[in-house]
Amino acid sequence: MDVSAGFGSLTEEIEMTKDFVSFGKEWVRKHISSNVNDLVIFTVRGDSMDGGNSRIKNGSQIVVDTSINEYINDGIYAIRIENALFVKRLQYMPGKLLVKSDNPIYQPFEVDLKTDSVDIIGAVVYVMNDMSCL
Repeated sequence: MDVSAGFGSLTEEIEMTKDFVSFGKEWVRKHISSNVNDLVIFTVRGDSMDGGNSRIKNGSQIVVDTSINEYINDGIYAIRIENALFVKRLQYMPGKLLVKSDNPIYQPFEVDLKTDSVDIIGAVVYVMNDMSCL
């Protein structure tokens, strides 16, 4: 499934299992401390997260820990706002979340935690680029 790093990917509902990706147990233990049963992978579409420390760019694969489905601390999350899926950097403000992109051409925006329809799908725990085979 795709998640937008731009203006949002529309979705009726999230299909948490569309395809399977296999990783060795040792690789997962070495690189990701989350429970493997809580992990999903999204393909990023768009450039809003390109340009920062996140290394997330168009075509990146992001590993998301779905057990972290509420704001814990500032970081990068997969989120749903209304029917659009995003990967964004979240920062807490009293009663609100500031939703930011790493690419400076995209303006940050706020979501009100009491009135806006926002769901945290999970925290981004790993970023993969260039998954092509040789």
